[in-house]
Amino acid sequence: MKNLVKLLSTLFVACLFAFPAYAADLKIAFVDGNQIIKKYQPAIDEKLKKEFKDRESGIVVMQDELKKLDEKLRRDNAILSASELRNLQREFQTKEREFQREGSAYNEDITLRGNQELQALVQQVQSVVDEVAKTNKYEIILQRGAAVYLDEKYDITPLVLKQLGSKVKI
Repeated sequence: MKNLVKLLSTLFVACLFAFPAYAADLKIAFVDGNQIIKKYQPAIDEKLKKEFKDRESGIVVMQDELKKLDEKLRRDNAILSASELRNLQREFQTKEREFQREGSAYNEDITLRGNQELQALVQQVQSVVDEVAKTNKYEIILQRGAAVYLDEKYDITPLVLKQLGSKVKI
């Protein structure tokens, strides 16, 4: 995606030099996508925290059980029989593998859901940018990082944020 943006930016700049008369009539703006994401990231994080609250609690319980088993192993190591010690070590290893498996699955799932929420936000932003472009008759709207220099007077991020505020669904 970034390569596509760079390619389009390069083509755009080439067109500006090739067709100066046409370029002077272009209505151009830019949007700072990072600023928009930064504004809505806390809401996404809060939503994910609520959604994964029960799983996180379960993982914390597993972690506490592992700590207790580890303490018991260290404390009672000298007084346990060989078979009791072996059984306790097996129990610890089994619970540790289960904890690692659950933790890994939790991290994967929360990352996946976070990416889904971010993608939904990007689609909402794109929809608002399209509306702003049509309403204000912009011919080109760039992502802030797509150009070497952009004058702040062409920044429509506040306008996009304002319109996005009433439409965003997080």
